[in-house]
Amino acid sequence: MIAALYVLAQAMPLDPGRHSILRPGAPQGSHIEWLYWVIFWIVFAVYVLMILGFTRAGAKSRTDAIYPLPVFEDKEGDERAKWAVGTAVAVTVVTLFVVLVLSVVTGKKAAGLTSKNPVTIQIIGHQWWWEVVYPNPQADQTVTTANEIHVPVNTPVVILTNSADVIHSFWAPSITGKRDLLPGYSSAFWFKIEQPGTSEQ
Repeated sequence: MIAALYVLAQAMPLDPGRHSILRPGAPQGSHIEWLYWVIFWIVFAVYVLMILGFTRAGAKSRTDAIYPLPVFEDKEGDERAKWAVGTAVAVTVVTLFVVLVLSVVTGKKAAGLTSKNPVTIQIIGHQWWWEVVYPNPQADQTVTTANEIHVPVNTPVVILTNSADVIHSFWAPSITGKRDLLPGYSSAFWFKIEQPGTSEQ
């Protein structure tokens, strides 16, 4: 039980920091945080049940006998064991299916933001830096910077991603999920910042 409390304390820090999924700054981040806590409490419940089960089994099997105890057939015990294993397998399958469905739903919610007039930013991954382009119909108004993105609050933003060399991973934990940038493959994702501040990836 002490170990369970330690795990709980590690997963629920008093100050998760500003660059954490536990402190979302966008609707997409809020959806991901919700999924995190659902999975956490499921795993924590399983962990506690396993510890209690091992403790109970250890207490029941304890003996002071000097010689090994005789082995005998226990049909009733075997039936209970089969029922317990079958129940555990069924609960595991159902739980995994529920988590899968919730993950798909969360992914769709995180990707569901759209707008006719978003702020468009292009990100190109390089070794070892990020090229950030703010495109504009007028070529002389296009701005290119490196390693920093500046976006307005409460305005939909679409990020166009690409890689100039190898596979890169772009992730701002408090905003949205991790994205892989593949050479020769373009992708896009949306987000909207609800509160002013800074984030790192």
